Amino acid sequence: GRGEGEEPEAKRARLAQERSHLSFASPAGAVRLRRLRLRISGTRSAESASCCLGQVALRCSGELVNFDGFVAEGRSAPEAVLTAHGEWRDDGFGAARSSELLLVAPE
Repeated sequence: GRGEGEEPEAKRARLAQERSHLSFASPAGAVRLRRLRLRISGTRSAESASCCLGQVALRCSGELVNFDGFVAEGRSAPEAVLTAHGEWRDDGFGAARSSELLLVAPE
């Protein structure tokens, strides 16, 4: 199979190369992901007036995706969702019956 008998250092280099095209942002600033939309259409209670979303974190091949420079758009000041212990509370959920958060990559 692929990678059988491969030295650990060579395997790490090969995996890094394979993952490089999956990055959301590169050190040079080239961004492959432009927008990530999260939609919440339900909560634990059928009568929720608001919804809450903790820190957004994604992994790709076991490594955290870097959201540096991204901007969060949505109701109720969602910027904190991109911070280490951030949280986004949408008080408009009850009326709209859904919440939408848009993460936009830097230009």
